[in-house]
Amino acid sequence: MKISVWVAGQRDKEAQRSLINTLFNDPKLRDANISLQPAPQTSDTMGPDFEVIQLIVDSGFQLATLALAFLAWRQDREQAGQLVVELDGTMRTVSDDDLRDLSSALRALSGQPDPRKSRCVLIGVTDYPHLGDLPAVGQSCLDLASTLADPDIWGVPWDQCHLVLNPRTPRELLDSVRDAAATAEDTLIVYFAGHGLRASGGDDLHLCLSGASQQMVGKEPAGKLADTVPWRDLRRILHGSRAMRRVVILDCCYSGLALSESDPSASLLEAVKAEGIYTLTSATKDSLAVSPRTERHTAFTGKLIHVLRAPEEHSEFLALDEVYHRVRNALVPHLPEPQRAGPAHIGSLPFFRTPPNLAHAEEGTGRGPDVDTAPPQNGSAERKSFTGSRRRLLLGGGGLLLSASIVAAAAVMWPDSGPIGSCSANATLLDYSDELDKLVFEGATVGGLSAIAMTGKTEAVALMDNEPGGLLHLSLGDEEDLDVKIRKMTPLLHSDGSPFADEEIDGEGLVLRPDSVLVSSEVGPAILVFDMPTGKQTASLPVPPLFRAQSKGGEAGRETIESLAATPKRDFVYAGMEAPLSRDGAYQGGNLLRILRYSSTAGNSYKPDAQYAYKADIGLSLTEIVALDSGKLLTLERGHVKGVGNTIRIFQTALTKRWDISWNGSLRNEPEEVFAEKTLLVDLGNCPAADAPAPQRQYNALLDNVEGMALGPMLPDRHRVLYLVSDDNLSSAQTTRIYKLDIRLP
Repeated sequence: MKISVWVAGQRDKEAQRSLINTLFNDPKLRDANISLQPAPQTSDTMGPDFEVIQLIVDSGFQLATLALAFLAWRQDREQAGQLVVELDGTMRTVSDDDLRDLSSALRALSGQPDPRKSRCVLIGVTDYPHLGDLPAVGQSCLDLASTLADPDIWGVPWDQCHLVLNPRTPRELLDSVRDAAATAEDTLIVYFAGHGLRASGGDDLHLCLSGASQQMVGKEPAGKLADTVPWRDLRRILHGSRAMRRVVILDCCYSGLALSESDPSASLLEAVKAEGIYTLTSATKDSLAVSPRTERHTAFTGKLIHVLRAPEEHSEFLALDEVYHRVRNALVPHLPEPQRAGPAHIGSLPFFRTPPNLAHAEEGTGRGPDVDTAPPQNGSAERKSFTGSRRRLLLGGGGLLLSASIVAAAAVMWPDSGPIGSCSANATLLDYSDELDKLVFEGATVGGLSAIAMTGKTEAVALMDNEPGGLLHLSLGDEEDLDVKIRKMTPLLHSDGSPFADEEIDGEGLVLRPDSVLVSSEVGPAILVFDMPTGKQTASLPVPPLFRAQSKGGEAGRETIESLAATPKRDFVYAGMEAPLSRDGAYQGGNLLRILRYSSTAGNSYKPDAQYAYKADIGLSLTEIVALDSGKLLTLERGHVKGVGNTIRIFQTALTKRWDISWNGSLRNEPEEVFAEKTLLVDLGNCPAADAPAPQRQYNALLDNVEGMALGPMLPDRHRVLYLVSDDNLSSAQTTRIYKLDIRLP
C-alpha cells in the first residue's frame, strides 16, 4: 500500500519540515520505506519547494501507527494545520480537530463513520404473554449498546444511543426511531430483537410488541395487526432520514422478509432511497430465529457481539460485510443462516475497530462478556463435559406460522458444582449464604438488608431498611467458611426512644464510628446519626438544598442518597446519589450522578465540602460505595431487566480535586474528563452459579438485588475479602443473600 502525506496550504514550509522530521524519526515507521517525492505543481495545494512524504507499507501496516505519529507531531506545535493523506488513490483531509485524540485521527484516516454525528436506537421486547417470553433479548440490547459505545470499537456517545425496552405501543417504537432519524447526520443504526410474525399471504414482516399473538394472523387485514409494527412503516422513517448511512439489524423470526418485501405505494424516489439501507437479519424469510433460554444473548446477537469484541482473525478495522461473514460462519450450519443486503459502499466501509487487548476480552471491561466463553472453572477442579438437550425458544411465537420449539442436543461445558470459582482476573467467588433469607429473629422477619459494614475480621453490622428498621449484628463464620448467624438486633429509634413510623426513614447507606453510626435515608433525603448502643438518633448531617427531594425545593427524585462510605481515617464521608438530579438528567446511555463529599469538623461531625461527577453504565444505578482512601473508591452498580434479571458490577474508581464540580452547574455540560475514572473489577454475572436457587428469572442464578458491600480482612498478594449483601425487599421473588469474594485491588 502506498501512502502520501503533506501539509495542506502553500506557505507553511516549517510545518512540512516538522512533519518530515517527525515521520523519519519515528522508530515504528522505520520499515515503512519513507521517501520524499516532488510536490504536485498545483496552486491550490502547495508551492514548488514542498516535497511529499511517501510511505510504502505492506498489507499488515496499522493506520494506528501513522495516527500516533501525527498526534506526536501535533503535540509539538501550537497550530498544526490540515494534513492531506492519500491512501492508494483515496484522498483524505485530517484537520486539526481530528488530531485531538487517537480515535478521531483514525476515523479521519480510515474514513470510519463518525460516531459523534451518528445515532443508535436499540429496541428489545422481552415480555410476551401470548408468544413466550424472550429473557435473552434485554441483555442482548444492553450489551450490544455497550459494544457500540465502546470507544475502542466505535464510540457512539451514550446520550446518542437510545435503548427502548418493551415499548407499549407502535407509536412509542416508531417515535424513538423517528427522533434519531431526524438528528443523525453520519450513520443511523436501528436494532430490533423480539418476536417476528409473517402476516397472511406470507410476504409482510411484522415486529411484535408484548400484546401480539399468532391468532391475529388471518383475522386482520395485512398491515393492521394490533400490537405489531409493520416493517414497511419502519422503513419509511429510514427513507426520510438525512443520515448518510442507514443500518438496520433485525433479530427475529422471518426477518429475511425485510430484504425482499416491496411497498407497492412507494414512489420511485423512495425505492431508490431504500437501496441505501444496509440490512442484517438473523434469519431468512422462511426461517426462525433462536434464543436459547440458557444463554445470556440470543444466538444471532451473541455472535454479533462476539465478532465485534473478539474477532478470531485480527485486523485493524471491520467492515459490515466482514462482520456479516464472520457471524454467518459462526452460526451455519447448526443455527439459522443470517442474511444481508445493502449498497457496497456501506458494506465495504471500515466501520468498527478491533479492540486493542483481545487477550482480555473475556475478562470483562464493563462492555459485556464474550458469549463463547465457557462458564468459569471452580479453582483446581476440571470441567465436566456432558451431552444433553437444550430447549431453544423461537423468536416468532407458535401456532400456524411457527413450530412450538426446537430440542437440540449439544455438548456443553460447565464447571463442577460448588461455590468456589473465578469471576474475573480480579475476583473469585469463595462462598455464598442464604441463611438469613426470611429468617424470623426476635419476632421480626429479617429482610431489606441494604448495607453492611465490618466490625472485625469476621463480624459485621447490616442495615435493615424495612419496618422496623434496625441494625443486625452478624457473625460471618471463620476466615475459611462463611457461616452467617445473627448475634443481636438494635432497632433504630427517635431521640425520645420512640420507633420510626413507616415512610419516616428508608435506610440505604451505613458508616460505623467507635460509638455511633451514620445512616443515609432516601426519605428526606437525610444522613442521620445514631448512638450505637441504644439505637437512638442523636444528630443529622446537613444535606445541600440541591440534593433534597423535589417536593422540598430540591432536584432529587425518589431515588436519592443511596450509598455512604467513610475513609479509613474517617476524615471524609462520601454519599452517592442513586439517580440523577433533574438538572443533570437520566440519559439513555447512562445516568449522570453526583457523589457528595463531607469533611470532618472540630465538633466530631461532618460538613459538605465537595461533589464529584460519576457516570453509571447503561441501565445501571450507583447503589454502594466503599472508600479505600481519599478520592479512591470501590463503587457498586446495579440494574434489573424484567425477564433477564440483575446486573451487578463492581469498579475501582478514582476521584481527584480537578474533577470537583460546581454546585450550580449541570453535568450535561461537563466534558468526559470531568467524570470519575472507573476500572471494572468484576461483573457478578460472570461468577459460577454455584447451584444457587433463583426465585425469579436470572441469567445467572447467583444474582440478586445486591445493595451492600464491605471490605473484609487482608489476604496475600494485595487481595482482600469482599462481602456483598442483597436486599430482598421482603419479597418472595427475591433472596437475602450474603456473598464472600476474594478480590484483587490493582
